[in-house]
Amino acid sequence: MDKNKLRMLNEINSAIIQFCGNYSAWCKAHGIGYNEMLVMYSIREKGYCTQKQICDQYLLHRQTINHVTTPCGNRRAWPQAGRGPLRCRSRGKATWGRFWLP
Repeated sequence: MDKNKLRMLNEINSAIIQFCGNYSAWCKAHGIGYNEMLVMYSIREKGYCTQKQICDQYLLHRQTINHVTTPCGNRRAWPQAGRGPLRCRSRGKATWGRFWLP
């Protein structure tokens, strides 16, 4: 790989790492987990999605997403978990209202 392409690739990688760090800091400041934020973001953007779609999009294990969306791993009013698509309940939208707005 030539030096220019390698430099560009390194700059892109650095930007991605900085974005992830910024998202992590935001999550910490708002008292939510990073994976919770990913699920919330996916549902907000698409209206609904399956656990598999979220796992594929972010390269996460299904157990990770299942932990966020099941009652045992749930600290808040989270989406309906199960075999169907995930949607946020109205109770969840009230809880997540300040984050839910586009």
